[in-house]
Amino acid sequence: MARGDASGRVRPVGVGVLGLGLAGRGAVQALSKSRLTRVAAVCDLNAETTESVAKSAGVPGFLSFDEMCSDPGVEAIFIATPTHMRLPHVETAIRAKKHLMVEKPIARNGKEAAEIVKLADSSGLFVMSVNTRGRDAVVEAMANAVREEPVGRVLSLTNVMYKPWLLSPRYDYEMDPVLGGGVNFRQAPHQVEIARAILQAPVRAVTATVGHANAPVEAYGNFNALLEFEGGASASLVFNGYGYFDTSELTWGIGEGGRKHDPGAGIALRKAESWKKVKYSEASPIRPPDRASRSARGLSIYGLMIISCEQGDIRPSRHGYYIYDFDSIREIRVPLNAGGMPKDVEEFYDAVRRDVPYAHDARWGARTVEVCEAIWTSAREDRTVRF
Repeated sequence: MARGDASGRVRPVGVGVLGLGLAGRGAVQALSKSRLTRVAAVCDLNAETTESVAKSAGVPGFLSFDEMCSDPGVEAIFIATPTHMRLPHVETAIRAKKHLMVEKPIARNGKEAAEIVKLADSSGLFVMSVNTRGRDAVVEAMANAVREEPVGRVLSLTNVMYKPWLLSPRYDYEMDPVLGGGVNFRQAPHQVEIARAILQAPVRAVTATVGHANAPVEAYGNFNALLEFEGGASASLVFNGYGYFDTSELTWGIGEGGRKHDPGAGIALRKAESWKKVKYSEASPIRPPDRASRSARGLSIYGLMIISCEQGDIRPSRHGYYIYDFDSIREIRVPLNAGGMPKDVEEFYDAVRRDVPYAHDARWGARTVEVCEAIWTSAREDRTVRF
């Protein structure tokens, strides 16, 4: 929607961005590009980063979150701090009467996610869970196709993602599942929300294994999860972050975010021992993409994905998605820039300015955290976790 407030005018929501790592800087870019929002301020503990981003965005920069919350031009906060810090930051923002956009996952475990839901419910403020691949244009288009095309009931969804996630520089907390790190909290939310968006039903059970390797990085780097949904459909989610095989080899060299991706990128990262470098340093491969690479993006494809239905199958294509039915294979094109963060921003604006009910609230984000936690619990305790 996003057609303006009751007067018909678009009044951009002033958003302060907390945490200026990769996600936070990406949020600054996305919020700046939208006509529905404006970046009102930025905040980070790193003075050099804060000054640089604030100067580039032309907004005030704060080293104190309390001070940014006191800025009257900041109506809402985009929280992109480490996962284990999100609950206290949500508490601070809600005390300051700020609406919230919270980077995935919204909390490090189900208990803290439930606390955020309580805070949202009691405050009357809008608290939205944002920035997963479940909002990608192709995912939303395929979800619509499942409902509108004559392919019958969904039987299962398969999503397989292999990429060199572990080979890039990571802070210790990013790798610790107790702090909301590791692949089952940092990457599984994408796959969980893809499945939830397409199947449109509650998850009722999770059975999973989680793998651990000692080289080149000692970490939990892969998982296999079977999600059972009400109504009988299932989702098989596979993730591998060790960086040998890469699923972009099967998706025309297109990766998440619509970026061109070299299927052999892991080789260069291993030779450079990139995981030993300092994150965000000049030697690190983890830096925000330049303007040229951003403008060259296509539709996002998150791994190999197939939706199996009673009367056909659906999967992403270069330009949209394919439908395989009784007597044909059809490609349905999807417009660029029809999903992702712009969809989050539009949904947030409609909630804040027009009081429109919104789907991706704190409760939605909490359920994603609960499912990701269930993947870890199922693997650790060798049992099926039921909801």
